[in-house]
Amino acid sequence: MTPDPLTLNCHEDSSLWHVVYTRPNGEKKTAMSLSKLGAQVYCPVIEKISIWSDRKKKIFRPALPSMILVEKDSISDQELFSCGEVSRFMSHKGKRSIVRGLELKALDNVIKGKHKVEKGLSVGQSITVPVLQKKGIVEHFNASECWVRLIESAMAVRFSLS
Repeated sequence: MTPDPLTLNCHEDSSLWHVVYTRPNGEKKTAMSLSKLGAQVYCPVIEKISIWSDRKKKIFRPALPSMILVEKDSISDQELFSCGEVSRFMSHKGKRSIVRGLELKALDNVIKGKHKVEKGLSVGQSITVPVLQKKGIVEHFNASECWVRLIESAMAVRFSLS
C-alpha cells in the first residue's frame, strides 16, 4: 500500500525535500503518480467548503498551486520526470531549492490550524516562530491572519490569529 501523498509522512526533522513544479491543477494527480512509483511525496491541501444554492461540498485545494514536495533521495530524477505531469524543480540562483522536514511540519501545522499567534502585533515587529524556533519579521496582518518573513530563509509563513 502506498502512503497518502496528501498527508505529511515526514519522520525526521533533518530530512530534505525538493519543491517540484507540476502542470496547473495537476498537483494531486502528480503526487499520486509519484507515490505509486515509490517516491516520498507531500501535497499540502486546504479544506474549503463551497456552498451552492442546493448543496454544500468539501473541496480540498492544493496549498501550493502547481507545486508538490518530493523527498530528496526517494526517487531518481529520471523516474521523477518520467511522470508526465512534472515540469521542473524550483531553483534559486541555479541550485535546487531545499525544504527541511522541520519546515514542512511547521507548514502542515499552519495549514491544519494547530499554530496560533497572539494578537498585538505590528508590521516590522521581530517575533520568534515557536514551531520553527526561528526569528522573523511581521510583514502583514489583518483580523484573522499574519504573514511572517523568516530572517534566515526565503520563506514566508502565514499564521492564524487567536
